[in-house]
Amino acid sequence: MGDSASRAIVVILFGFSRIGFIAASFGVFGWLIPHNSWRTLALLSAVVGLVALALFWNAFASFFPNKIGAIGVNLALIWGLLGTNALSNILADV
Repeated sequence: MGDSASRAIVVILFGFSRIGFIAASFGVFGWLIPHNSWRTLALLSAVVGLVALALFWNAFASFFPNKIGAIGVNLALIWGLLGTNALSNILADV
């Protein structure tokens, strides 16, 4: 895969994750996004963020501690959403 294709994939994955988290935060308050969809958006954004970090681990070599923190936050969010019986709510929204 070429350098420009890799950059495009990085921008798409991290961009989707960032926009998804922002949309989920708006959904929590019911601003522009329906309130019942914030969990789905947050879960998808966390999974896409983990995939992006796994695929492009060396993309930001100087931000190593931030990568560990991002993985921890994404895993905690996934655990919190799936571990608090929210899976049934997420599947009901789809």
